[in-house]
Amino acid sequence: MTIPPQDKTNGFLLTIAIPTYNRSKYLDCCLKHIYKQWIHYKELVEIIVSNHYCPVNS
Repeated sequence: MTIPPQDKTNGFLLTIAIPTYNRSKYLDCCLKHIYKQWIHYKELVEIIVSNHYCPVNS
């Protein structure tokens, strides 16, 4: 598999954006699954989690 050269603006080929609101249990599971795949491409992928001002643990 050939990986194209990185974009010079931010350095990432893929951004994974995860919006969440009061879902800490599911967020933990989601991030664990993403991590298993992301670890091999961590220089090419960024992960952004947006909390949306939740007052609870997410």
